[in-house]
Amino acid sequence: MPGTALNYTVAQIIRGPVNVFLDVASPAAGAELTIDSTDNIHTPDATANPSAVALGLFTGGMEVRIGQTFEHAEADQLTSAYRSAISADEVVLSPRGALQFGGGATRFTNTAKLLQGVTASTPTGKRKLTGGGLTTVTYRTVLAIWAQAEDPTKYEYILLYRAFNDAGLAFTLSRKTDASSDLAFRGFADSSRTAGDQIYQWVFKT
Repeated sequence: MPGTALNYTVAQIIRGPVNVFLDVASPAAGAELTIDSTDNIHTPDATANPSAVALGLFTGGMEVRIGQTFEHAEADQLTSAYRSAISADEVVLSPRGALQFGGGATRFTNTAKLLQGVTASTPTGKRKLTGGGLTTVTYRTVLAIWAQAEDPTKYEYILLYRAFNDAGLAFTLSRKTDASSDLAFRGFADSSRTAGDQIYQWVFKT
């Protein structure tokens, strides 16, 4: 009898680079983002996503973590759990070595979006962030999008509907290297959406 095909397809292995955008428009139930693919550069359509901003360059790509924690029911008479249930979802997008934050006009705006409990202002001839004493968390949409290796005219993306960077900023100022900081955008449930579609969507263009 015949064996099972191995189906090795190297072209289907995921690889970057990836671009990250903040504050895209959250699609309605059953819908996906509108993406512009001019010159095979995949970005959120500016008309459909007027508030979207690119996060900039990274030195180390981006780590993706999608998983769950489980509750296992056990009985004294059994040597293994007899029932399991999902107790929590975890979805985290972690750009490594984010480079573009600081005082430039766009970068200043992005820096404020990477931090919690801060207030941004623009005194005459200056840009200023102040922080400390606030307790409210601001959530935002986060999009990671990249070209498919087997067909760069097509894209793949992961969108977090409700997230924030819970890693803050941590960078070193040095004469020898540019300042960079690892980030971690953690997804949280949007209870206004249907169960099963409350944290993220992962879309492959076909």
